[in-house]
Amino acid sequence: MKKINTVKENVVWQFTQRGFGAEVCLMLLAWLYCLDKNMSFYLSSRYSNIAFKLGWQDYFEPFCDEIDHWTLQFELRRAKHCFRKWIVKKIQHVFMGTRFLSCQDIMLEFRAQEFLGKRFKLPQFGMESGTAYDACRILFKKAYHMNHSTQQAVEKRMSELSLPAEGYATVHIRRGDKIKENPICPIEDYLAKVRDLNPAVRHLFVMTDDFSVVEAIRETHQEWVVHTLCQPSSRGHLQRDFNRKNSETRRAETVQLLAEIEVATRALFYVGTCSSNIARLIGVYKTPAFVYGIDGEAVTEFWVGKGNPVISYNDADQKSVQSDVLEAKGN
Repeated sequence: MKKINTVKENVVWQFTQRGFGAEVCLMLLAWLYCLDKNMSFYLSSRYSNIAFKLGWQDYFEPFCDEIDHWTLQFELRRAKHCFRKWIVKKIQHVFMGTRFLSCQDIMLEFRAQEFLGKRFKLPQFGMESGTAYDACRILFKKAYHMNHSTQQAVEKRMSELSLPAEGYATVHIRRGDKIKENPICPIEDYLAKVRDLNPAVRHLFVMTDDFSVVEAIRETHQEWVVHTLCQPSSRGHLQRDFNRKNSETRRAETVQLLAEIEVATRALFYVGTCSSNIARLIGVYKTPAFVYGIDGEAVTEFWVGKGNPVISYNDADQKSVQSDVLEAKGN
């Protein structure tokens, strides 16, 4: 097990039982917080809901030091009472031989408007000045590298699709437990946005957790060719149910999600709801110009805070995405 630095202040970021998109987005902000405060950042993912054997490294190459001490299986986010949290932290500090900050200790600080609205310097990654969005986009590119076995599994899933050379649009339509968080946006709103962006598009990649969405589009919009990796048995993702599945099943479903993300990011553009953590993740994978929300929230709002200055990402990236859309319109 990697030993924790006893000189600098340390943060151990625990991957928990949240959805994958939320875990990655929050992890990037926590990592940025540590870099900004000159703290050591450690990852703990062996006891998370995506873990098969190792956690993060079941799917990705390592990007930071990881801690897998047995006491980290106790998730502070689940300890609802202050006394219980104190007991858990005490056990961790005693058996690990050092003190450290957990995700719960810094969450409010890195989600604060004041922090998100700052300008950041990451000279070690070649960034002299940028927003939290700029910084997290860089950190995403450092962290998000699938290992060989995952890449092969993802490519195998992607090979099941017959995607057109002329391009396609991605629509991401969540159902399941997402409808408890936000009102459902009608399917027609997504499709209307696709038509508005590019009326020439004839192929859709439908990224969804509910096959009834695919069935509805195929039944009522035969002018489009619909591609999907969603299985006919899928009728809405419930995080609680996912967390209860065995590790083999969770691994297979995580690989499918990674494959869907890869297909989504290779489209001409992406239409979804920007309150979704998958949309936020794709926003740092690509650029805000690639992601079109239909729910009134900007994809950058999570990263820079509401009302804070707009991002200053590379203009060349934005123009590249916009030119792809315009070129497709002309086809």
